[in-house]
Amino acid sequence: MVWVLNFFAVLTNKGYMPVSKDSLEWAGYDMTRITTNQLDMNHVLITPQTNFPFLTDIFAIPRPYPFPQLLSIGDIVMCLGLFIFIVMQMRPKKISTKEKAEI
Repeated sequence: MVWVLNFFAVLTNKGYMPVSKDSLEWAGYDMTRITTNQLDMNHVLITPQTNFPFLTDIFAIPRPYPFPQLLSIGDIVMCLGLFIFIVMQMRPKKISTKEKAEI
């Protein structure tokens, strides 16, 4: 259900995920190569007309991470949810009192 955050950001911005220019610079992207507002098929720069900019790609992961990138709140919540799910699956299962009596 968390994917709705990213879907809503894209849906309200004409099918594109807006990206923060400041975050791009901080992540180490070559800003001299950007000539238009549209970065690629899926991303555009944030402008004053951007709807719900707080849901867009505004969090930078810079170097020394091998693959610098930008994340949105939806991405962070999805990663956190996946982490919690994995940790919960690693925990030992609780044994009921009936199962304890059989042991």
